[in-house]
Amino acid sequence: MTEHNRTDELNLHVCYISHHPFPTNVGTAMNVYIEYLTEMGVEVTVIAGRNKGEPSSESVHGADVHRIKTDNSSKYLDRNLFAYNGFKKINSINQQNSIDVLHLRAFPNTGFFLRPIPKPDSTAIMLDVRATGISNQLYNYISRIMIRAQHRLADHTTVIDDHVKTGIWGKNSPSGISILPLGVDMSEFSPGQNKELRKNLDIPPNAKVLGYIGHLHKSRELTTMLTAVGEVISDNPQVHLLIVGKGNGLGELQKKAKTLGIEKHITFTGEVPFNRIPDYLNSFDVGLAYIPNKVQYKNQPPIKTAEYLSAGLPVVATNTPGNKRFVTQGYNAILSSDDSEEYAAAIEDLVEDEKLCARLSSRARESIEEFDYAKIVRRDLIPAYKKAVEAAGYDNSDRYTPRIK
Repeated sequence: MTEHNRTDELNLHVCYISHHPFPTNVGTAMNVYIEYLTEMGVEVTVIAGRNKGEPSSESVHGADVHRIKTDNSSKYLDRNLFAYNGFKKINSINQQNSIDVLHLRAFPNTGFFLRPIPKPDSTAIMLDVRATGISNQLYNYISRIMIRAQHRLADHTTVIDDHVKTGIWGKNSPSGISILPLGVDMSEFSPGQNKELRKNLDIPPNAKVLGYIGHLHKSRELTTMLTAVGEVISDNPQVHLLIVGKGNGLGELQKKAKTLGIEKHITFTGEVPFNRIPDYLNSFDVGLAYIPNKVQYKNQPPIKTAEYLSAGLPVVATNTPGNKRFVTQGYNAILSSDDSEEYAAAIEDLVEDEKLCARLSSRARESIEEFDYAKIVRRDLIPAYKKAVEAAGYDNSDRYTPRIK
């Protein structure tokens, strides 16, 4: 992370709650938010899930972190129990050290606890909507209902993209909503070649490496991407696919690779710590931003696409509204439908055209600069906190008005 001068302009106390561990490999935006906020002089408290062996409390990146034992999976009973204990902890902290803003991840993060009950005195609630439910269309529908209800209980709401906002509220969305875009910490990513990692992964030295990074959930239909890569390999045997991530679709992908006869051309790494992701991206020649054109995925801007571009990679992206937030066809990436034949043809365009790869790569990093988290925190996050406090109507003016510009 690039160093930023600490200022006294933000005399705020922000509390963030998530049932995921902290620091986390899931929704890593908050890792970066907290580093930048504390560097800027914001007091930050984190209520997070606790993994085995982790301390119940410690200081991380200048933030006070309190951990509560929970199952960090998607089990909803555990999320509700975590929320009950987490909100109790917040009330206790608030009595000793007033919290100005509770930064609350939207449903289903805290289960059916849509906000603390009772609401903490003099604390504004900012709801952070990252996506709707993704496991199936019914859950997607239920999550939209719950998020709409949660918005009515919050003082201000942020959404990662206009398409996500429209998907939840329709074209006539209510007031009190601003955009807090997904982004990338550009100081952590840079163009380069990691030949040593390729060697350690037993990837042939002359291979053309296609890379995919992300959660391997069955609903992401990554077998279609695998079929496309299989078509490319049949004409270009030097191609190797590197898949970084874990999920319930891993076994299905491994089986599909054997069926296609390309298992020797694929490496599955499993989950990789977030701080190692830049190393793995530097072992790619082409980034695959395959997102199925499904209601639960298509509108969300994929963080993988931003990371590929930040690392200077040429990218083959599916033609979804979310991908098009970062991608301009033919300028910094190639867009394709999610059909396997069309996606294969787009990949082959890059595999077989070094000049096209070089041209896209040369534009990739500058094309993503507006989504650098260093800019997003100042331009979008801090103003959202201010809007939440103003909407709450609390007399905290002595703490923030003269300082938030």
